[in-house]
Amino acid sequence: MKSMLVTGASGFVGGVTAAAAAAAGFAVHGTRLSGSGHWERLDLTRDDATLALVTRLAPDVIVHTAARYGDDRVIVQGSAAVAAAASRTGARLVHVSTDAVFGGDRAPYDESASPAPITPYGRAKAAAEEAVTRLCPDAVIVRISLVIGDGGASPHERLVHDGIPCFEDVLRTPVHVTDLAAALVELAGSGLTGVVHLAGADDVSRLELGRLIAARDGLDPASVCSARAAQPYPLDTRLRSTRWPALRGAREFLKP
Repeated sequence: MKSMLVTGASGFVGGVTAAAAAAAGFAVHGTRLSGSGHWERLDLTRDDATLALVTRLAPDVIVHTAARYGDDRVIVQGSAAVAAAASRTGARLVHVSTDAVFGGDRAPYDESASPAPITPYGRAKAAAEEAVTRLCPDAVIVRISLVIGDGGASPHERLVHDGIPCFEDVLRTPVHVTDLAAALVELAGSGLTGVVHLAGADDVSRLELGRLIAARDGLDPASVCSARAAQPYPLDTRLRSTRWPALRGAREFLKP
């Protein structure tokens, strides 16, 4: 039986990915930064601790989902530590990145597009991609867009339920978390390396997405108010993939 280490397994994407990997027959290990639970506790900013854990568990695959918005040390240094540990132990690495590495002025973006981030988060994620490419050249770098769950689990769903206005001028290609997790597990067992975009089939604004979520969850879609994004902000980061089939679009997976 092959084994997989999912960093950030206590989080939204990591937790669903760990469950999908177990269902696919992997022996699954996971990490958490804090709290209780059966996952391994790990501070990704400690390079020695990351290498020690990966060496001890000796996973065949690492899926790196862990990140902390606004914490560049976790995003950049943590990703570099995971990549270095994967390279040293021979583990296959699937590194989860984001469409925020793009500036939003040349959409849609396929895998050949060069990162040009305009936000601190985007710059940190782009730097993490560079570190992973340098330290673990055979890694898969997976860029994703907004990730939606089944009723409040994701940040965008919580915004809708909390009555926060949604941007009408921001376009994305959202995916459902179960589709994303299944694709990550499938990628882990593939021979692909380099950049892969996992994008939903539908291009939607954040406002349309919010109203689709409201309708699915029994709320009044008209109650979701619109707003415009303050600049600088990546307005249009719609992803396209030349290397992987499009996942279900938001209009499909958010049907009431």
